Amino acid sequence: MPYKINETLLSKHDIGIGSFYFYNNLLISEINEGVTMSVDNTKELYKLIDKYYGKSTPFVYIANRIHSYSFEPTGHYDFEKTFPNAKALAVVVYDKINTRAAEFEKVFVGPPMAIFNNVDKAIDWIQQYIPKD
Repeated sequence: MPYKINETLLSKHDIGIGSFYFYNNLLISEINEGVTMSVDNTKELYKLIDKYYGKSTPFVYIANRIHSYSFEPTGHYDFEKTFPNAKALAVVVYDKINTRAAEFEKVFVGPPMAIFNNVDKAIDWIQQYIPKD
């Protein structure tokens, strides 16, 4: 899905768990329907994040939840430990069930997190956490 962002898309990667859009300091995900995110099946994603941002380049993450999927709650701890340079998380949901799930998820997230019902609002909010050159 093309996004209206004032940043150049560096690359889009379609891997087993979903599609990932990498910008200079921004990552947008679209996880595939029915996936259960786990430490095991995110290894390829982690390699891509490391390739684009390493452990020091600040970045923000938008999870565009256009499909229904689940994840191991402890995965957030692993993600934050592996990528301390992740500065904020915006979650875009499209129904009440996923809104409630995202609200519960906030308990497990260290960086600032907000929930939205469309990508444009998430992009607007996340801008405050993107480093300015």
